[in-house]
Amino acid sequence: ECSAEPEASPKSRPRLVIATPEWVQLRRHSASLCIEKLRFVAVDEADAVLCRGMGDEGKPRQADDMVREFELRKTPPQIFLTMAHLSDAREKELVLRFPHAQRVGHVGVLVPTLRQCFHYFRGDKDAKLLWILETAKEDEDLCDGSTLVFCATAETAERVRSVLAEAAPSHKPKALHEATSLEQRAEAVQGFLSGETKLLVSTDSAARGLDFPRLQHVVMYDVPPDVTAFVHCAGRTARRGSSGLVTCLVEAHEVEKYEFDFKSHHALSPAVQLNFPTPEGTSFSSEAKEAPSGVARGRGRSQGYRRR
Repeated sequence: ECSAEPEASPKSRPRLVIATPEWVQLRRHSASLCIEKLRFVAVDEADAVLCRGMGDEGKPRQADDMVREFELRKTPPQIFLTMAHLSDAREKELVLRFPHAQRVGHVGVLVPTLRQCFHYFRGDKDAKLLWILETAKEDEDLCDGSTLVFCATAETAERVRSVLAEAAPSHKPKALHEATSLEQRAEAVQGFLSGETKLLVSTDSAARGLDFPRLQHVVMYDVPPDVTAFVHCAGRTARRGSSGLVTCLVEAHEVEKYEFDFKSHHALSPAVQLNFPTPEGTSFSSEAKEAPSGVARGRGRSQGYRRR
């Protein structure tokens, strides 16, 4: 039985709770949260919540201990594990942990409303970014939406924000990264949600969990370090059936390093070439090549496990 608190009644207890493992752990014995009556438990981003090597080693253990406790109950709840992408290493770890889980996802799920464009180029990266953003104004699917630019580090994100603030002050670009204060983060997110801010420059801190309905264009200023990061960054747009474009800037020296991953891991299929004219005075071209060059549709591997 749950502990009794005067202010809590059965009618006041929530039927649906969305929380972190830490929050549940702190309130598990409160009258407002009766975990003994749980029928379903869904673990979103299960690769980050349950698997090791995702940053804080203590958090996966805490979450896993809680799930194990649920499994040992006389009438255990049904457990769902969901994730946008699952690497081979994380998949092996989850299969060992949940050997009887039933997989209900698919490998290589393509999102028909997502366009992806890879720009291979030499020269000034900031100039390339500014040209892409200027060209996007002519795209009827992008001109009325907002743009999220992903950078590898907080320092790069701040510098790119300054460049965009000077080039497009009317868009009121904001930065969102590990070095920004909680107040600055809240201001940036709220401005981006409301549409007051049209450009948001971020690190991968915005790659998971945030939903921006106005977001039409994701620009990867720096190539993500792995497939998982790529999929989560790309997944910020083209959500719930809406359209979106992901543009990835690949410098000439990065082609050899990343081309194999683009071809074999993202499971991209050729799509219609975007009509991006080549600006005068530049040495790069946006013409489509064999995949992964040019434009393709898809979001990589989508996975889900259901624990019976």
